[in-house]
Amino acid sequence: MFKGQNQGVNHYVDSPAYRAKPYPDQAWDQAIALGMNCIQFGGGQEGNVLHCQLNENHPYGRAYDSDWASSLEAFLAKAASYGIKVVFHSMGSYYGTNLGFVPPMHNYSTNAPDGNPWKYQSLAELEVLLNKLAGNNSLGKNFLTDSRIAWWSPINEARMNLGYVKDWTVGMLRMLKERGAKTSVCVNDGAHHYWETFPYIIPIIGDYIDYLQAHDYQSDLVIVPTRNDPTADLYTLSYNAFLDHLTVMADGRGGFPLDHVMLTETGMGHRSNGLPWHYHREGDFWQTKQQQADYIKGCFDAAKTVGLTNIFYHETIWMRPYPTDTTWGFGFVNYDGSMTNQLAYDVYKAATLEPVVPLPLPFHDDFADLTKWNVWKGTWGIK
Repeated sequence: MFKGQNQGVNHYVDSPAYRAKPYPDQAWDQAIALGMNCIQFGGGQEGNVLHCQLNENHPYGRAYDSDWASSLEAFLAKAASYGIKVVFHSMGSYYGTNLGFVPPMHNYSTNAPDGNPWKYQSLAELEVLLNKLAGNNSLGKNFLTDSRIAWWSPINEARMNLGYVKDWTVGMLRMLKERGAKTSVCVNDGAHHYWETFPYIIPIIGDYIDYLQAHDYQSDLVIVPTRNDPTADLYTLSYNAFLDHLTVMADGRGGFPLDHVMLTETGMGHRSNGLPWHYHREGDFWQTKQQQADYIKGCFDAAKTVGLTNIFYHETIWMRPYPTDTTWGFGFVNYDGSMTNQLAYDVYKAATLEPVVPLPLPFHDDFADLTKWNVWKGTWGIK
């Protein structure tokens, strides 16, 4: 069971823009207080704050860290000291953050942030880097099989209908699996939403992944109906919308166990007290603090109904420093440790995703009539 979040790694290291937090380990302690056991770390918004960029030939010329293995080991040790598993939310970027891998697309886009088509690494180049992670490093350590890393995710929100993207993704996943790594990706087939794409992507990547994951924010089904309406019942909207989508995920999972199905991005912001919805994606509208909390509760309750035991909220901490930048994020805690939405914080903290445990049969089942299960008493009838 994973209860986690996606967050810029800046909050978890000594990054200049985030030194307003009350003490260096504030973000780690907050994650534990919220009941998290896994974090997907995005690259540092101010650059390569982890200093573990292992690519000496980065396509965009980003600086190589010769001590990358020691830096990576130190970060994983820190996470492990808090009992938190690590995932790198893609293994690198245009900016040279995280590990320095560069995939052929990211977040739908086949163009890099400079507007030009992505430069990306060949499978031969990737193999060199994977061998570094597998033990060809100064520590002689195999990071790919490291139990402190929950899984490896080489690309994010990619479209498998693009031949070169599909070939790159399958090749990368195959090489990771050959080296004993656990793997997962969030991708689609170019024609379906992530939450409904499992039947179309499993034939492509199913042999090379350990977990199925999807992203689902419910902006159409949940957020638009509440536009500028502080009285709208967002809990009911959220619960029903997530129940629908998570059921489709569960039904489409093929042979994957339900506890290997994950909602790895979800979230909703609020705009009370001047805090806006992410990117103003649907225009200039807002939800209240109560509605943000109700959205979170609806999502977790629907997951429990379906039997889904893995949810990652997208950015519990404001992604960029507030009040300098209020246009990013779904958070309910400020970067300096102050609370922006106590209601949402409390709901997320209380949310649980206990696995479904089959009811045990009576010890003397030869005396029990298994056709007479009393749903009210929780007991079997007697023969």
